[in-house]
Amino acid sequence: MADSIKQTYIRMVFPAWKWNMWPKQPIRDQRAAQGLCRQCGKVKPSPGFTWCETCRSKNIRTKVWRQANREAAIKHYGGICNCCGKTDTRFLTIDHIDGGGRKHRKELGNPGGNHFFSILKKQGYPEGYQVLCWDCNCAKHMYGECPHQTDKK
Repeated sequence: MADSIKQTYIRMVFPAWKWNMWPKQPIRDQRAAQGLCRQCGKVKPSPGFTWCETCRSKNIRTKVWRQANREAAIKHYGGICNCCGKTDTRFLTIDHIDGGGRKHRKELGNPGGNHFFSILKKQGYPEGYQVLCWDCNCAKHMYGECPHQTDKK
């Protein structure tokens, strides 16, 4: 009975598009219990790991590709925060200059993160975007303007 309550709660909290990811979890747990790779279920992973070497290397290549994709987009749009001048790419984000980011993501089917960077790349890095650091982007969203811009006035 507790499981049905948990599942009901999960269905209420998580949107339908996210619910589609949950059915894989019992399969991965079953593979791990059998001593197989949680990802592919074909090979026994090395001691201390839950994924086999092949799946781990694919995952690392994907992470490297995602990071390169993100950094290419940030570099194209200037590579520096247009508000405060931060250059550390770990803190930089892409911002819709005229706002409307939520509406735009909804039109694109809610691509966030790397999916958004891929779309920008496929579209040839269109106009209407700028680089902001996380702080300035959040301040712009919450207050309509970053405190750095308010202080300059």
